[in-house]
Amino acid sequence: MERWLTGRIPKQRAYQLDMSNIFIFPSRFGRWFLMMSGLLFILGTNYRNNMMLLLSFFLVSIFLVTLLSSFANFAKLQIHIGKTKSVFAGEELNIPIWIGDNDNQDFIPNQVEGNIHVSWWQQDTSITLDPNDFTNPVGISLATKERGEIELPRLTFENFYPLGLYRCWTHLNFESKIIVYPTPVSTALRPKNLQGEENSESVPSLIAGSDDFDSLKSYQKGEPMQHVAWKQVAKGGDWLSKTYVEDKGSTVWLDIQQFSDVDYETAISQLTYLVLQLAHQKVEYGLALPTHTIVPGSGDEHMNLCLTQLALLPKHSGEQK
Repeated sequence: MERWLTGRIPKQRAYQLDMSNIFIFPSRFGRWFLMMSGLLFILGTNYRNNMMLLLSFFLVSIFLVTLLSSFANFAKLQIHIGKTKSVFAGEELNIPIWIGDNDNQDFIPNQVEGNIHVSWWQQDTSITLDPNDFTNPVGISLATKERGEIELPRLTFENFYPLGLYRCWTHLNFESKIIVYPTPVSTALRPKNLQGEENSESVPSLIAGSDDFDSLKSYQKGEPMQHVAWKQVAKGGDWLSKTYVEDKGSTVWLDIQQFSDVDYETAISQLTYLVLQLAHQKVEYGLALPTHTIVPGSGDEHMNLCLTQLALLPKHSGEQK
């Protein structure tokens, strides 16, 4: 079934529902409705009751007209997946889904009638959307179990408009690269500093900056005027310039080889914990992995890079050398 669906509905980021990706079949109520119409026809024929035959033909005509109405209504949908934020293994992903009209990239809800039921493929749990009372994007939750890049299962959208006689549905396979970070596990192990020492809590160094006043020096032509010590100049003294410093902690290294006393996955989780701690402390740090090395850096972008590389490490590792 999955292989057939892949050929019928290939992976995309956005879908316009049409004949190529919509399935339609009588619902359970629709099948009972059709059986009742057939029973009325048999009874009308047996008893030569024209009114019963007329009612049977009328119900069948409603059944056929509803087929066209159900499809035309469901085919108005345009569905697009938004950007999904990474989470840590064990947490729930929130998948943003935009439903509506993408002509102006605003995704204004279409004039689709009837509730839309959304669920993961082959799962019973679903959420129900009222087209007249919902806002984009719609958040769909997905539980995560392990780190790494994951592929989303297919999302099923279904609708029973107008009379519930037909079930219109589709199984969409959204194209999205989602990284699940390793679960952070606390550790007492300290990372290495830049000189290879085992203690990362080294004495901070001072570098030129603009945070705290340090001293006065002779003014050099071309220096910013706001650094001039105007009080000394006003008293008739020499032109002096203020110098400032900012506090910068030593660069530290996170090396997976330091975690030889724990198993491979625990080592990755503990490295994740240290990355978060150093990022919170705004310390410059680098990451040494079995496959490659990430040069020291800081900030959210560097943190996300380190967490992503930890998440994408091979699931099984040989002996740590």
